[in-house]
Amino acid sequence: MTLGACAATRSGTEDVGGGYDLAGQTQAASAYDGGVTIINTALGGSAIAGWSSQTTAISWLNGVLAINPDIVIMGPGVNSMPGTSLSAYQTQIETVVNALKAANIEVIMLSPFPQNPADGTHNVSIATQDGYVNVNRTVASTLNLPYIGFYEYFGSYAFSAGADYDRYLTSPGENWVHPNYKGTAAATDLIFSYL
Repeated sequence: MTLGACAATRSGTEDVGGGYDLAGQTQAASAYDGGVTIINTALGGSAIAGWSSQTTAISWLNGVLAINPDIVIMGPGVNSMPGTSLSAYQTQIETVVNALKAANIEVIMLSPFPQNPADGTHNVSIATQDGYVNVNRTVASTLNLPYIGFYEYFGSYAFSAGADYDRYLTSPGENWVHPNYKGTAAATDLIFSYL
């Protein structure tokens, strides 16, 4: 199984960590008594345009195809907002998904984690985020993929700052988009509820 989400592979305690950190990966693997191998193939900070390229010297898609996992869990969006048009974004996601499906690799689509526009880090509006998340939903529906809505699940925490936002989505030393250990654990539970 590959996770193309965050390059972070930190261990964590209840209040630290980030992305799909080592603690979350350990939790996921132990849920299946070691019968799951998780390979984090993420290219930190990369947009879906980079994932879909097969001609660059380092190609995420070629690398994943060479690994030939049973399942790819992908959550594009955060690094594509707002610089990629929605039509180009959709085409790029479809390119990746179709290549994986052609290799008989199952794909699970995630929405991106929500960004709190009040945080001041990147100031991506809720309306802009909604547009990108809608593309993820549309591609999942059109291509018959399971869809896991982190945006929907965590949105109420992100869009109203306070204890709940801090409890799940604020990773000390990180920024607006990396969940802490509790957020990672909740995300892992959502993913494994589909497997």
